[in-house]
Amino acid sequence: MSKTAVFLISLIASLALAGSAGSAPGGIATRTKAKIPFVLGHGFEPNVAVAGTGVAHVVWNGPLVGTTPDALHYCRLPKGLVSCSATLDLHPPGVGFSRPYAFVRGHHIFLVTHRCCYADTGLIAFPGLEHTLLFESDDGGHTWPTKGREIGTLDPSGDALLGPTAGGLASPSWSFLAVTGGVTGGTFFQFGPYSPGTDANEQKANLAPTYWYHGSVGLARPKAASVYDSRPVVTFDDLAHTAFSRYFGSGFFQSLNVSADWTKPRPIGKGVEGRLAGGRSGLFLLLRIDGAKGDRYVVRRFKGTSFGLPHRISPVGEGAVWDQNSNAPSGRILAVRIASG
Repeated sequence: MSKTAVFLISLIASLALAGSAGSAPGGIATRTKAKIPFVLGHGFEPNVAVAGTGVAHVVWNGPLVGTTPDALHYCRLPKGLVSCSATLDLHPPGVGFSRPYAFVRGHHIFLVTHRCCYADTGLIAFPGLEHTLLFESDDGGHTWPTKGREIGTLDPSGDALLGPTAGGLASPSWSFLAVTGGVTGGTFFQFGPYSPGTDANEQKANLAPTYWYHGSVGLARPKAASVYDSRPVVTFDDLAHTAFSRYFGSGFFQSLNVSADWTKPRPIGKGVEGRLAGGRSGLFLLLRIDGAKGDRYVVRRFKGTSFGLPHRISPVGEGAVWDQNSNAPSGRILAVRIASG
């Protein structure tokens, strides 16, 4: 049964820690109720990225129809509208089980989808059955290529982000960082570099063999020109406690996909379903902690080699799922939750 992809014109419920980086851990928490939602289409696993102009770029997987590969649906939604100003159905091969991702960088819009299970033996394609494809629009989402670019093989079931390149300012303006969210044998990371005419390597790093769940990735220095200066950080849990690993290597592209160039998992403490958010204010981790009287949420700030003390956010009770958190351009920390019932 397919779900309905719904975008809320305002946040379902937002939580802002006001102030600058120094005052964020002690900021004032506020809530905002969402307006009435509206339906954009049918499918599952929606994802959205909002440009500085207020235009929302929404992507989701289409429902499966027989043996036909499910489509990747795109919607360009200007601020204040309740319907798409432009829509597009992309038809990459295979099946998309995990949520796709949308990213914005200037006028460039990126859609990333992981597809299974088809063989591709092209000149610059991966020969296996797992494929991560990127579609790039260079005009704000008005036009798109019909074929996606292969940038990796790892299913970003936990988290993903568009990062800087390994080459610095002279190189193209993106790389793709992916982490698993529930794979037997550990939490895996893969760096997919942009390189004209070629594709990312198939290598991946197992950062935490004893932590399998809820991988999340963030950048400790998101404004850095090189991904090696930005220092990726990955968190994960074992369904009871959360730990993290940070990259400390340098040099070649492949170094990011080498487990030896990451720290061993370091415990953070009790809590699960961690979500990292990085921006002007720094890098922050949102965690859910089970309690007899309902769940509570805490935020920890990354301090370079460790996470700081938890700052408690007001409890939200049972039946709430935090979808993501983000670091807004204003420097405020925003959290979004979906409440059941």
